Parts: sequence; structure tokens; C-alpha cells
Amino acid sequence: MNCRFTLVSAVVLVASLAVPQARGTEALQKELAVVAGQVQGRLRAEHQASIAVGEFVGPAQLDTNFGPGVADALAQALRARGVAVSRKSLLSLRGRYARVPSDRFAGQAMVRLTFELVGRNDEVKQTYQARFYDTATIALFLGVTTALAPDGDLRARNLQVVDAAEKPSVVIDGTRVRTADGSPFAVEILVSAGPDLPAAPRAPTVVEGQAIVDIRRGESYQVRLYNQAPFEAAAIVAIDGLSAFAFCEPKDARGAPLYSFYPVAAGTALDVVGWFRTLQRSDAFVVTSYGQGASAVFKNPPAGKTGVLTVAFAACAASREQLPADERAEGRSGQRNETGIGPARHTQFTQVARVMGVLRDVITIRYTH
Repeated sequence: MNCRFTLVSAVVLVASLAVPQARGTEALQKELAVVAGQVQGRLRAEHQASIAVGEFVGPAQLDTNFGPGVADALAQALRARGVAVSRKSLLSLRGRYARVPSDRFAGQAMVRLTFELVGRNDEVKQTYQARFYDTATIALFLGVTTALAPDGDLRARNLQVVDAAEKPSVVIDGTRVRTADGSPFAVEILVSAGPDLPAAPRAPTVVEGQAIVDIRRGESYQVRLYNQAPFEAAAIVAIDGLSAFAFCEPKDARGAPLYSFYPVAAGTALDVVGWFRTLQRSDAFVVTSYGQGASAVFKNPPAGKTGVLTVAFAACAASREQLPADERAEGRSGQRNETGIGPARHTQFTQVARVMGVLRDVITIRYTH
């Protein structure tokens, strides 16, 4: 994934934040752009200029909650084509996603996203599908915790993600969550009783191989990212599928958020204090009741029983030539609680240019009340 810019913060533990192409992965954006075009064609045939975007749910067997991120990215793709997104529309889109055997690579898995175009009387007028084969997108959809070999081939990395979904495991290091003992990357949740009160690390527990942090409604939290690797790392932060930059006010030429990841300098830590708005402002992460959080801005709150925070780590550098030598080049990118919006917090970032290497660690923390 090429990052034309990156942010550096002077207010957190380190001075870094990031700037690539918008939310989610490039693969997600590309596939949803195709679906948006197909939907637009059907709307024209139906003499409609707008559509409502509903919920997208995952399989009951997996505790995932990527739906709000899908709905947000789909709404952005539709608007980019001039399609209005409104809850008052006669037609709506809803959908589901699941991990299924790959139809392209034997013995591997993919994520299939199915969309239904529905009329006012709940009749399904048309269905569409999008398929995702790249490791990063599959890992984010499934909300796994796993370390990925940077020199592994695409098949090996795919199977690592599938194995992590079927047999979840995690390492708790004090109040930090790691994929494994000795991993250079970790995530820690700091919680406060209110947005203006001091935040302190809260210890996670392990339930069925997954890290769980108890955060009560009304409490705010921050996400501390640790990078003990000998190189700079890019961290993609997604909450219920929504990028921490989902509400970013600076936009690119397509109207998408200008930034999408946080660079963390080698041997340092970075506090993500809330939803990024501008170089000088972030809005606090606050746990709220269903339908009252950040995803309600898009009128499609998550359907999951727990909130899902996923952080994906990859190496980053000023140029491709400066990325770690252990990376396999073809693996590089090219590929009912919810978190609400709390009070504004002052931050200070500056832009830098970065490119991203292969995905190395994915850490997922679920939170309850």
C-alpha cells in the first residue's frame, strides 16, 4: 500500500500518525467501487436516484463486527458515483459476509460479501457479490489475532489467518496484548471514567482464545500501540470495521479520508486518543449503547454483541528500498456495544511520506460492558 503522506504527532508518546488512501484496504475500496457501479445501473433502470444502506453481518460462528466499516465504505463508493444515500429511499442495500473456500486459489480461503438490493416490501430485487483474496482484508473482516511470516508466500499467510480464526489464541503481557511471546508489537487499552479524566491501562482477560477488555458504557478509552521492532511500523486501527480516520476532515481527490494509518517509530509507543478529525483535533473514543455511537452517523450501527478493535502492523519506510530485507515483495500491499464520538482532544501532527511493507501482526481486542 503506497502512502503518499503520513502524520507525525507531537502530543502522544511518540510523534507519528499516518496518511494513505482512506479506510479499509485497497481491495475493499476497489471491490465496493465495482458494486456501486452495478447498483447505480439498477437504480437508473428503476428510475431512482438514491438508496438506503443497511446492515452487513458476519457469520454467527465468529464474533466479528466489520459490518459498519463495509456500510461506510459502500456509502462512500456510491456517493463518489453521484448516488445519494438516504434512509428515506425506496430501495435499500443490506448484506452478509463469510469466510468460504477460495474460488481462485485451491486450498485457500476468501471472504465473500453478498449484497441484496431490497424493495420497500422486503422483496429482493437483485443480488451482488464481492470477493476478497488478500491477507490483510481477510484478517480485518474476521477480526483475528495472529503473527504472519513476512517472508511467507501468499498461500502460507492465507492459511495462517484461517487457522487464527478457527483456533484463536493470544498472549497477555501485563496489560498489553501480543500475538505471541517475543512479538515486537503490542496493543494496550487505557480507560477513563470520562473523556476529561485520567486514563489508566486496563488488564484484558482471555475468553476462548480472544482478548477481552471490560469497558463500561460512558467510559472513554485510548489505544496505545507498541513497536519494539528495529524499524518503523505502520499501524492500521479499525473499530467495528471503521478506520480511526473514518471522520477525517481532510479528503483526497475522490472525497475519501486523506490519512489511513499511524507510523510508529522503532522502539517507541503511540497513543491513539480518538477518532482523527484534523491535524490538531481527535474526538474521544467513548463506549455507548447500540445505535448511539460513531456508526450511527451512517445510520447503520453494528449488530454484533461486542465491540471489535483490530490493529494491523506492517513495516513502513520513506521508500520501498528502505523496507526490511526479510519481506517477501509480492506480499506487499496493492492488495451491541459500539464506540461513539466523545469530546474533542487537541493533537498536533505533521505529514511525512511513507510506503508500507507486508502485514506482520494483527491484534484484535473485543470490548464489553
